[in-house]
Amino acid sequence: GKDLDEIFAGVATGVRYEPYSGILRGAIGTAIARSGNSADQSMLLAEVLRRAGYKVRYARGTLADNNIDAIIRNW
Repeated sequence: GKDLDEIFAGVATGVRYEPYSGILRGAIGTAIARSGNSADQSMLLAEVLRRAGYKVRYARGTLADNNIDAIIRNW
């Protein structure tokens, strides 16, 4: 299997970011299109890691406005 850095770099450099809301393509569609939003890219990364033998848990959520403001202030 590939190491984590190789897998992450492959998705990060091989998949173009496309802004849209929600999950549109899923892992396979994102791999075929070589583009997707952050959620679809994350699903692709999780699937590639699973196929490489890693245990993966994918979680998706939203931040409340006050949490977003706190992250931006501390960035």
